[in-house]
Formats: sequence, structure tokens, C-alpha cells
Amino acid sequence: MIKFFQKIRYDLMEKNKTGKYLKYAIGEIVLVVIGILIALSINNWNEGRKRINQGKDYINEINNDVKNDVANIKNVLYELEEQKRSSRFVLNIFESKDKFVADSSLFVDQNLNTSQIIPVQRQSNTWDELNATGQVGIIDNDSLKLLVKQFYEQYDTRIYQYLETPGQVRNANRTTMQECLNRIGTDKFWKEGGNKNHDKSWFSCYLNNPKALKEIRVIYSSTHWQLHHFNKLLNKGQSVIEYMDKTIPADL
Repeated sequence: MIKFFQKIRYDLMEKNKTGKYLKYAIGEIVLVVIGILIALSINNWNEGRKRINQGKDYINEINNDVKNDVANIKNVLYELEEQKRSSRFVLNIFESKDKFVADSSLFVDQNLNTSQIIPVQRQSNTWDELNATGQVGIIDNDSLKLLVKQFYEQYDTRIYQYLETPGQVRNANRTTMQECLNRIGTDKFWKEGGNKNHDKSWFSCYLNNPKALKEIRVIYSSTHWQLHHFNKLLNKGQSVIEYMDKTIPADL
């Protein structure tokens, strides 16, 4: 094909048809430019399709990540509900007039559950990777990006605020309780319905300890606070999932 065009140019030059030669040369240049533009357009189209498909893959991965995180949040809420019940049980005895313990084994179990450190954490995921590599823009949906950003910012705040104060007071309470439990042999635990005249001095170091009472009160109140905010986080995560499940397929 190139030789064909060259032959035409040579024939025009030999016949001194300069005007026609110039028109032909310009036409040839235009054809070359058009060919380059078409090639670039095809290349850009291919790159665009690749980017769209990659964006779809990332959205699917984010969808799975958020669903896993929502499942973890539900587990945290379950554990917090258990702690709320346990701390209320222990607090009732602390605040009672005679501090009577009907079942010492139950009391110890409930107090240990009250001071349990719940694993409030999340794994590094697709959203973190996109932010770290500066590729968030590959997701061509500003509403989705904002929802996911807000969800994980709220999640990280919940993790920090749980470990900052509630986590510390739970650790402190386990230490306070252990100091008293070390004075009690397992053969001295009693069950509800048995002899009511037990020596209360076995638990006096704990039940009459103002620091222990303060710790239990802080745990009980913070559990209510954490339940409220983790429920809000759960609702946020479910909103993200709902948006991705219903809106994203139509957009893409």
C-alpha cells in the first residue's frame, strides 16, 4: 500500500503536476492523522473498558468487605448486650444494702464477663488499599465513595474510642477482681439455694472496694454508650450494602 502511494507521488512529480501533488500530499497527511486518531480512540476505548471492569471488581470487593465488617459489628453488639446484662447483675449486688451473694460462682462468672475485652477491630481491606495507592478515583461513583469513606471513618472512631477508655477500665477491673479472687479457694465457692450464712469477708475486699464499684459503674454506663454508637455504625454499614446491591448494577 505504501509503495502504491509512493508511485502516485513520483508520477505526479515527473509530470510537473505540482498543484495536484500538493493536494495529494495534504490528503495523505490527513489520512495518516485520521488513522492515528482512530488508533488512539480505540486504545482509549480499550483502556476505558479496562478501567470500568477494574472499578467493578473493586466495588464487588468493597461490597464483600463491608458485609464482613457488618457481621463483625453484629458480633460486637451481641457481646456488648451480654456485658450490659452481666454488669447490671454485678452492679445490683454492689449497690445492695447487704451485698448478699447467693451464688458466688455465678457472681465471679458475671464479673469476668463484665470485664471482658471485646475484640473490636477490623482487617485492612480494599478501601484501605485504594486509599494507600491513590487509586480511589478508579471508582467512578462519588456517592458510593462518600458512603464508604464515612462508614470506615466512623468504624475507626468506634475502635479507637472503645480501646481508649472502656478497654482500659475493663483491664483495671480484672486486676482489681483478681486481687480478691486470689484469697478464695475454688472449694469455698457456694451455689444458690445452699447455706445462706456464708462468711461475707471472702468477698468484702471486692464488694466493699470503692475502686471496684466505680469500675463496674463505668463499664455499665460505657456499655450503653457503645451499644448506641455501634448500632449507628451497623445502620451505616447496612446503608452502604443496600446502596451497592441496588444502585451500582444499574449504574454500571
